[in-house]
Parts: sequence; structure tokens; C-alpha cells
Amino acid sequence: MAPESHFFDFVLSEKDYRFLDALAGAVASAGTPDLAIATGLREICIYGHWDFGQAWIPDATEQRLDPGPYWMADSRMQTYRDASISSPTKYGIGLLWGAFLNRRPVICLDFASEMTFRRKEGAEAAGLRGGIFVPIVEGPQTRGVAEFLSRAPRAEDARRGGFAMTAAGKLASAAVARRPRA
Repeated sequence: MAPESHFFDFVLSEKDYRFLDALAGAVASAGTPDLAIATGLREICIYGHWDFGQAWIPDATEQRLDPGPYWMADSRMQTYRDASISSPTKYGIGLLWGAFLNRRPVICLDFASEMTFRRKEGAEAAGLRGGIFVPIVEGPQTRGVAEFLSRAPRAEDARRGGFAMTAAGKLASAAVARRPRA
């Protein structure tokens, strides 16, 4: 199944709004930008039932996305993290860049069928099968991309793209503070 990228009509529940308020407080009270991002990823993953979350921050020229803070449900996912560190992104190619450049969530329910997914072997070794890639947006600027991955492809991820993008937006100020300057 090819990845989907489209604008999501979504409605947040009262529970979602309470979570987002608590998330904003947790991120704001973290001591450093990396801790703020890692805290946010952990909370979003737990709430959204994702097994792995990772931020990708653009370099100063916005020609490369570098893996930033992350959260994983268990240590078996370290192989995916290692693959992320050792696999440089190519500008404009792949799921990450699709989310970054289009400023929209990209859903991939099955990494095995996605030709441009460069960390496929690491995901397979970690047991990760699909996920959602959302831009971290602040006003007119895209500050990075957050990926939320799971062990089993889930159709509900396609319906939760708007929520994930709203939640990832809470990480924007920390992503700006972490970003290298030109």
C-alpha cells in the first residue's frame, strides 16, 4: 500500500483537548529543547498508542533532516534508531520530506511496500511495520518532522493524522531552539 498524503478533516475530542493542554505544559516545563521534544514524543506515543516516536530537525540550510530526540516503547527498537542515525536523508525524497515540504501528514501503513523508505531494514528488525509522519509546524514555518511508528499497520492512523499534527505542533518552539544556525 502506497503512502497517503492528504489534508485531514478531523475533530478533536474533549479528551484530546485535555491531553493537548497537559502536553503543552509538560513540554514548556522541560529543562532543555531536547528534553522538551523527548517528553513530548513520549507523551504523544503513549496517548496515541504508537511504539516509537522520533523528531527530525532540518540542518541550517534545510537540505538535510537529522534525527533528533526520540522515544521507544522497548529497547528492541534501538535498531531502528541506529538505522535513522546512519541513513542520511536525501532532499525531497521519502516520507519525511513529503511531510516536511507539503506541510501535511504522510501515512504509510506498510513499510515493506514503500519504495522510498530508506530505513526499512531497521524498521523490520525493530518490528515496526507502519506509521505516520507529520510536519512540526509553527505559523508559516515547518520546524521539523515527527514520526510515530507502530508494530502493526493501523487504519486508525489515517484518521489520526490531524491529531498527530496538532500534538507535534506543541514541539515547534523546542525544535527551533535545537536547530543549528546558518
